[in-house]
Amino acid sequence: MSITRHPWQAIVLILVAAALTTRVNAANDAPAAPPAGAIPAENPLRTADEATRRQARDDAYVTFQRSCRPCHGNLGAADGPYAFVFPKRAADLRRPSRDIVGDATRFKRIRDGAAALGERPWESGMPAFGAALDARQIWGLVLLLDDFGKEASGIDVNATGADVYAERCAVCHGAKGAGDGPLTSELLPPPRDLVRGSYRFRSTVSGAAPLDSDIIGVTAHGLGDTAMGHFLALGSQRLEDVTAHVQSLAPTLFATTPPTITGSPMPTEPLMQLAERGRKVYESAKCTECHGATGRGDGPSAATLKDDAGHPSVATNLTKRWLFKAGSSSSDVFRTLASGLNGTPMSSYDKTLSPDERWALATYIERLGRLRPRYLPNIVASAVTEKLPLDPGALLEDDSDGLRPARTANRASTLLDGTLDRLRRRGRGREPRRARHSPGVG
Repeated sequence: MSITRHPWQAIVLILVAAALTTRVNAANDAPAAPPAGAIPAENPLRTADEATRRQARDDAYVTFQRSCRPCHGNLGAADGPYAFVFPKRAADLRRPSRDIVGDATRFKRIRDGAAALGERPWESGMPAFGAALDARQIWGLVLLLDDFGKEASGIDVNATGADVYAERCAVCHGAKGAGDGPLTSELLPPPRDLVRGSYRFRSTVSGAAPLDSDIIGVTAHGLGDTAMGHFLALGSQRLEDVTAHVQSLAPTLFATTPPTITGSPMPTEPLMQLAERGRKVYESAKCTECHGATGRGDGPSAATLKDDAGHPSVATNLTKRWLFKAGSSSSDVFRTLASGLNGTPMSSYDKTLSPDERWALATYIERLGRLRPRYLPNIVASAVTEKLPLDPGALLEDDSDGLRPARTANRASTLLDGTLDRLRRRGRGREPRRARHSPGVG
């Protein structure tokens, strides 16, 4: 049937063709839809209202303390307990490098972790959080990162001590200081109950409240490798303000000025003799009951220790001085022996040991361990140029002589054994590093 005999069919076909042409042209002119998983160039939370952004920041700070603080520190200063564990140090989020500038780049880095790095991703220990966090949580973290680069980590200049506490302290210590913040159940040791007021690290006598300077010092410099990190970036005025707010949570405790411990000059005898006397004091004072005969925190009573709140109390490993929360020098240990740690089995020795005995004991403890561990986190091995098989037991090359697997395994074992042996000798001082000579010298 031809179009000439039925002209109405021709009209219908023309109309249909025109409609299809219009739809195709409109589709070509419209902007292309972003592919699945595409990241917007700008954080969508930036265009939200102030209340939404504030809530997103507050939620993000909880997430940051849970997932990011161990490496990046409480305020993003790359001073967390695991900041130096990996070959590439954790990034200082206050001064981000060029590879993590921009909202989309930061989102991708948080979502994909080290895989988002274009070069040498194996040097980074950054895990991927895409499976644990949704897009809104990641965008909240991106928004929070802006604060870390600002003065006082982004806290408003007119913020009161209560405001600073709510933004930076309540996540662990709770809104009213009862040690019941959102992260409490995940932390060991648990956050301090500021209402009960059992302050451990002080320069005052046993059972007394701390001085203002004690609270400011702990807040600014943290407590070792615990969740109580460094807040020095808040600035002196905000540290004083938040200290005043903390004291208001236990008004009876801070009603009067507490007495401080009495100082005493250090004995002038040689340190070796003083430490030897300290070893005898260590045994006679029964420090071995909790800290063990060698100071490793493995004494017969160590497993049964509890604090005044019923939580397990861990005897300090005295051979790891970098874990001392109140300082690791002999003067710091002397102060701890005199003041004790309120609310813990570590009582004051102010009445039971003379100042001379406390100095001897503090000197002995100072010499029990190193200030920081000396170790290489990675063992450097030679590169393998052959194609790696999927089967660990497969041959790397032809097995015509039947000896290739043994040679390869023996060579790898020899390289590893030689590297470890050099590290051991170097650690004992038996193999000093070769001096580097300038050109033309020697």
